[in-house]
Amino acid sequence: MASEKLTKHRFAQILITSLILLVAFFWRTFSYQNVDMTSCTPTPNCSVFVNEQEIIVIKDDKNPNQYIIGPRIPELEIHTNGTLIQHSDHWIIQPNSPNKPITFKIIGKRSSI
Repeated sequence: MASEKLTKHRFAQILITSLILLVAFFWRTFSYQNVDMTSCTPTPNCSVFVNEQEIIVIKDDKNPNQYIIGPRIPELEIHTNGTLIQHSDHWIIQPNSPNKPITFKIIGKRSSI
């Protein structure tokens, strides 16, 4: 293909593809928002704000390896290395193994513009 003659059709295809990639790059660059990271150590509880809403993280008294996160807000996602159990008003995170500490991220879903 490198030894073929550059036709008008092939040249137009290269230009259009380059233009699409360039527009996508600048659109993503200008629409990017920084991610705010907050650390929380529940001893016995702590609170963080996600999308201007307070989220409380509680270390369960009955099961110290388990966390209760609430209130449950539909605009939030939780990613964890443990087991996530959803209740009507809160989440519970349980470890998959007793020797591995639980880590999780609370992510606020962005509304479409």
